[in-house]
Amino acid sequence: MKLYNYDSITGEFTGESTALLDPLETQRAKEPRYLLPAHCTEKEPPAVRAKETPVWDGTQWKIVPDYRGQVGYNPTSGEAFTVLSLDDVFVSNPPPKLYSPNWNGSEWIETASAEDIQEIERGKALQTLEASDSGMARVVEDVITVLVVKGLVKESDFLQSVRDKLEERRALRERL
Repeated sequence: MKLYNYDSITGEFTGESTALLDPLETQRAKEPRYLLPAHCTEKEPPAVRAKETPVWDGTQWKIVPDYRGQVGYNPTSGEAFTVLSLDDVFVSNPPPKLYSPNWNGSEWIETASAEDIQEIERGKALQTLEASDSGMARVVEDVITVLVVKGLVKESDFLQSVRDKLEERRALRERL
């Protein structure tokens, strides 16, 4: 007799086996009786298509989608991950560029408040400004060094101009 085995935890079909004859029950019943081990059934699983797998629910086979090995997106964080099990919860389309994406069951929505978004944008602007200031300081220092070494200008001529620029940048940073 053919048996159909399933995983003890997930119920997923794992293969076929052949039942062994039960000698005591066969002798008592005067007809063949078979041993039925755990995690198997006599019911044949249905045929499935690609990306489907049969799962035993305790009374019957059900066909469930099988996306293992594919990339899915966490519906809470939007982070990509590889689907590893039949019961992984995921969304198949990546989230759009949101600050705090969340899947509401039918689409990605923004869960960050307007204040949070404003704070994130402020942080990005400050990072850009600091990077720009650092680069500008290196360039100005190099230019002053070259001009002073070549005797084209006096170092004191640039000092007030540099101080003015630094004050402008400081004021801009305070507004952010």
